[in-house]
Amino acid sequence: IGQSWEGRSLRLLEVASQSEAAAVEAGAAEALPVEDRPLIFLQAAQHAREWVAPAALLFALLDLLRASSGSGSEEAVASARQLLARYLLAVVPIVNPDGYAYTWTTNRMWRRTRSNRTSCGSEVGAVDPNRNWGYKWRETTSVSYRAELRDPCTNVYAGPAPFSEPETLAVATYLRTRQRRSAARSWVDTTTGGVHVGP
Repeated sequence: IGQSWEGRSLRLLEVASQSEAAAVEAGAAEALPVEDRPLIFLQAAQHAREWVAPAALLFALLDLLRASSGSGSEEAVASARQLLARYLLAVVPIVNPDGYAYTWTTNRMWRRTRSNRTSCGSEVGAVDPNRNWGYKWRETTSVSYRAELRDPCTNVYAGPAPFSEPETLAVATYLRTRQRRSAARSWVDTTTGGVHVGP
């Protein structure tokens, strides 16, 4: 769907049942062509160091595909088939490929993109892609946090402008283009930054 700052491909996988008859069989009111179905968007690895997020997302997708092909309980198979017949799933396993690659070769705890608009000592002043989206960009009531969002040497730098990073812009462009055909019903961002699991 686009290229990263360093020229890596941003790969998107679209998954759906190709059969319009399957949509009706799964209980859809009408059989919609795949390109007109409502979208469920899933992404992972905005923060480069969250290695398990792409694996977890792809594992969940694999589990869904196995269930849709008949592997699992009757309920799981029916649910998977219904989901794939009614929706188009768009999956971007690694939204930040430059940062992700950098965590494997140089700095395991790197979090941001690799855009190098400014220098911060031995590292580049990169952008936190999670804070580079246009909606309420850099809005906060905290004076200290606002300063961090504007400082290219912090882990939460929001970038010089909304969608300044080619990675967030590519995802936004894909979603805008898809919205012309059908509405996005859900956006899931898989993260793994904490050790606490709970409600």
